[in-house]
Amino acid sequence: MFDQERYFGIVIPALARDFSALYYAMLAISARQIERKQGSQQDSFHSLQLYQESIRLLRPLLELRDQKVVAACVILCCLEMMSARAQDWRRHLEGCAALFDAFGIHGFSNGLLRAVFWCYARMGES
Repeated sequence: MFDQERYFGIVIPALARDFSALYYAMLAISARQIERKQGSQQDSFHSLQLYQESIRLLRPLLELRDQKVVAACVILCCLEMMSARAQDWRRHLEGCAALFDAFGIHGFSNGLLRAVFWCYARMGES
């Protein structure tokens, strides 16, 4: 609905082919969605493993000014929003805000960075 250029449907999956941290972030949020749909709220083993692998791969890359890093972080923040209490995922929203501030990303950024910014902004409204 808010991704008319289909960054989340086409661009990010294409970028994930060559960027493992983004690939694992996508798998983690997909696994979490499946777990929730199947009603296995308590059993989030697969999504947690994928989440941890994405974090492990992202950690050394956070200082890079790479849009794939930002996209992976926002996807992981969405996963946190699906999985944790509000007070716990607030911390992740604040982390994304700091990342956007450090990289100079805002609502008027171009391309993928604009798409992930507005995804983040909608999370903050919840």
